[in-house]
Amino acid sequence: MTNRQTTILERLREPEPLKPAGLPLASNDPTKLTAARYLGVSRATVQRLRGRGELEGFHVGAAAMITRASLDAYIERQREADKRRA
Repeated sequence: MTNRQTTILERLREPEPLKPAGLPLASNDPTKLTAARYLGVSRATVQRLRGRGELEGFHVGAAAMITRASLDAYIERQREADKRRA
């Protein structure tokens, strides 16, 4: 077996886990997790935060998506701000 074949077989045995690319701003499906539900705010608030550059986003077709890493970073910034105020 050649090195190339071995490499291909190793990749087939060990698939990389899928990472969520982002959460939609809103969805018609009530069971789907959205950026607004993740933060516990309205869709308009998420759009406002994205407009101010506080959340990173991208589009998939017409759907606006917000990255989960951006949401988690925003939450952490808010926690730090609360600690400073206390």
